[in-house]
Amino acid sequence: MSVTVSKELPKAKFPEEVGVSSEKLLELYKKMEETENHGFMVIRHGKVAAQWFREPYSATTPHIMYSISKSISALAIGFAVNEGILSLDDKVVDYFPEYVPKNCDEDLKKLTLRHLITLTAGRKVSPVMSKVKNDWIKIYMKSKSDYTPGERFSYVNENFHMALAMLRKATGVSAVEFLTPRLFDPLEIPVPFWETDHNGVEAGGWGLYISATDIAKIALCFLNNGVYNGKQVIPAEWISEATVNHKGPNAVFAGKYDYGYGYGIWFRAGKNRPLRFDGLFGQIAEIYRDQDAVTVIIGGDAPGKSRLLIFDYFPDAFIEEQTSDKNSVKIPEGKPYEILFSEFRSSLEKELNNKIAVFRKWNYLNLIGFPLSVMPAAATYMSRIKGGDINDVTFQFFDDFLRFSWREHQYRYTVDCGMDGKWRVTQLVLTGVPSHAYSSAKWENNNTLLLDIRTSESVGARILEFKINGEKIKMKPSSLPDVSVIIDGVRFALKTFVKSDFLTDLIMAFLKKAVEPTYYGHFKKS
Repeated sequence: MSVTVSKELPKAKFPEEVGVSSEKLLELYKKMEETENHGFMVIRHGKVAAQWFREPYSATTPHIMYSISKSISALAIGFAVNEGILSLDDKVVDYFPEYVPKNCDEDLKKLTLRHLITLTAGRKVSPVMSKVKNDWIKIYMKSKSDYTPGERFSYVNENFHMALAMLRKATGVSAVEFLTPRLFDPLEIPVPFWETDHNGVEAGGWGLYISATDIAKIALCFLNNGVYNGKQVIPAEWISEATVNHKGPNAVFAGKYDYGYGYGIWFRAGKNRPLRFDGLFGQIAEIYRDQDAVTVIIGGDAPGKSRLLIFDYFPDAFIEEQTSDKNSVKIPEGKPYEILFSEFRSSLEKELNNKIAVFRKWNYLNLIGFPLSVMPAAATYMSRIKGGDINDVTFQFFDDFLRFSWREHQYRYTVDCGMDGKWRVTQLVLTGVPSHAYSSAKWENNNTLLLDIRTSESVGARILEFKINGEKIKMKPSSLPDVSVIIDGVRFALKTFVKSDFLTDLIMAFLKKAVEPTYYGHFKKS
């Protein structure tokens, strides 16, 4: 029977009890507090040595996982291969004959499921191609060949979507439905939300929302050759094969931290070779088989920063177990994110109540795939439902909160924003994603209203500044993490497609200036 809330892992009495240095953890905590990371866990010998999360995030809150989705997609394929439903040598063209181009190239004919889940497919799929209206499978099948499958390694997200499309063709069910009795139920993981294409096929390479605790459970399975709580959940043969380097013979190695790539999983170079699930903006699970340990981060920070923190402290922070806590250092709870608050209230509130503000659209934002949504751009970059074009804004002011309402395309949303130093929590489906919006607001002066809307499932927050001047209104959007961090996050995928450093830099510079313009508007006459 499926569970509805993540079951937490057992906890150690203190870090040293399971052989983790609390002094090192305290150092790491202080560095984490300087970042936009949301939370961190250390598990050793099956127990949580320490964890801290910044409110509104928690160990059991579903969170966007970006490319950790690849690791779970590969597991779905692993179960299907183990049960004889699929073979890694199955050819893509055999599953989608209706999509095969008339002038099909030889490399596409050679493409197999194995190439997809090892990122050695060699297809050049544009990372900026809109997922809103286009058929995702058609986009992939019409892509050009960059090299013969299996020869090199290239980080193309869509490979994993195609793998799950093959799974759907073979089983007739979604990946989530397929994984529920095989992975989620045995690990007591709530059935997760996973973004899909127009036909209900999960994105594969991105779009999975799952908690830090649940990712830790899956990592513990890898740690123990597929066993969890004494039960074989993941086939041991699959884990053995998945954790071997499958980059092609001509692959370029990124360095000592990203030496190998198996089936949706990274591992470092060197003797110990920790394994890693790795997603954009600091979604990480690192698996230390020699130390019987797992570390997990969820976050919203610059790509690579969280990873380097892990590399700096682990496995060095693992020590001999101790029976006494006399030398143990207390690890603080994570500091909550800032809640907007000011005792000042503007004299404009009564006048603004229920008036509708309309804004001039920036149509180019839809063309480049970054329409302005209350959901941060990082969360909708690859999505089928992007929202965007914030408009028809209304404000309703109450004693201790603001009710903020707006429209994005055909959808209308409303959130309550605390004005008394406390968040208001609104449950809604924002850009197709079930979300909990933690929101606050304040007047900076009589004419300037600031809103902060953070969804606990997402990577960060949307900040909206409204300046009112009579019947005119300006809206200036910003985001956490900063838009430059968000844009840098797509650089790797873009570089894979564009190849030219100069052209990539040019596109990045344009996007950083273009994706958060000021919106000019006015209030409708009643």
